[in-house]
Amino acid sequence: MPGVFTQGRDLVEVEETAREAIALMTGTPIAEIAIRIEDHRYRIA
Repeated sequence: MPGVFTQGRDLVEVEETAREAIALMTGTPIAEIAIRIEDHRYRIA
């Protein structure tokens, strides 16, 4: 979501904080927000 920034210590925390931030910015209940985290740190070029 443009304009929303968050961070976490691990991918579980990243998902939780991202859902919370999106809920606050949009007024949508957190239970209705689904996100997908794509981890590209270990991609082979």
